[in-house]
Amino acid sequence: MAIYLSLGSNLGDRLKHILDALGELNIFGRVVAVSDLYETAPIGMGGENFYNCVVKYRTNLSPFEFLRILKMIEHDLGRDESQGHNRPRVIDIDILIYHNYRIESEQLTIPHPAIYVRDFVLRGLLDIDENFFCRFVGKSASEILGALKERSILKRIMRGEELFELLFTG
Repeated sequence: MAIYLSLGSNLGDRLKHILDALGELNIFGRVVAVSDLYETAPIGMGGENFYNCVVKYRTNLSPFEFLRILKMIEHDLGRDESQGHNRPRVIDIDILIYHNYRIESEQLTIPHPAIYVRDFVLRGLLDIDENFFCRFVGKSASEILGALKERSILKRIMRGEELFELLFTG
C-alpha cells in the first residue's frame, strides 16, 4: 500500500526547498518514486510560479501522526503558517492518498480534494504510474486529466528520475 504526496514551493530556491523536503521525508519513511517536477501558475494567489511534484511514499505512521510530521517538516524548512492558506510559501506538503483511508476531519481530508481538479497532481500521479486509477471516483487519472478545463502546468523543469537521483546524490 502506498501514500501519495504533493510537494510545492513558490518562494526562494524552489528546487532546493523541494529537495530538502524530500530529504526530510526520508527520515520518517521512504520516498519510493518522484514524478517530474513542473512549474505551475499559482492558483488563487499571487507570487512566483510554483515548482510541484508528486511523491510515492511509504511509512508506518498513522495518517494523523504523519500529518504532524509533515507540519513539522514544513515549519523546519521555513513555512510560516501565520499567513494562512493561499499565500506564497517556501514549502507545501499535502497528503493526497493514504492507502485506502477515507478521512474527513477539520485537520485532514483524504483523499485530498485537489486530486481531481489540479492537472499537476494528476500528471504527477501518471508520471509515477501511467495506469493510476482513482478508486474513490472510479476513473483513471488520465480520464480525469482529459476532462479538466483549467490547466496550471507551464512547463516541465526536470524529469522525475533526475529529481530522485539528486535526492540521493546531492
